[in-house]
Amino acid sequence: MRTLLLGSSGFIGKPLVESLANNTKITIFESRSGNHFDKNIETLPKTSSFREQLMQIRPKQFQRVIDCSWSGLPNLSNENNKLNLEQKLFLIDRMRQLGIKSYVGFGSCLEFGSLTGEVNEEEKGKDVGNFGSTKLELLDRVRSSFEHHIWFRPFYLVGSRQHEN
Repeated sequence: MRTLLLGSSGFIGKPLVESLANNTKITIFESRSGNHFDKNIETLPKTSSFREQLMQIRPKQFQRVIDCSWSGLPNLSNENNKLNLEQKLFLIDRMRQLGIKSYVGFGSCLEFGSLTGEVNEEEKGKDVGNFGSTKLELLDRVRSSFEHHIWFRPFYLVGSRQHEN
């Protein structure tokens, strides 16, 4: 399955590309630091904006998008969340225009807010905060836009460039 992976230079994206590249044709956008993979991974040229990069994609070029990007992390400010949401909504609209039916995205445990104990996927969080509510808004759009979707909610990942808490 031809896959566009966004966020390939990030904490989750980099090892994910390296893992998937053995069995899947992966395409990434060139990162700020240039190519950083040893494997034969297709790279789309860097442009001046995220929207311009997405406009490079041709119909039927990909069957799936894996989006593990979130610009500006660990900045969880309202302004940064708004910018990311705008980018994601544009991405979703563009993927739908191109006929991509499968989306894999990454939410956050912060979507559950201050809930404790066992929770289910449909349970509404309490005191979710702006970052969590932004991710939930994105999830609603994903659910209504893609025939097939997977939404991962990593809990407290530890590594470089992660939030200090």
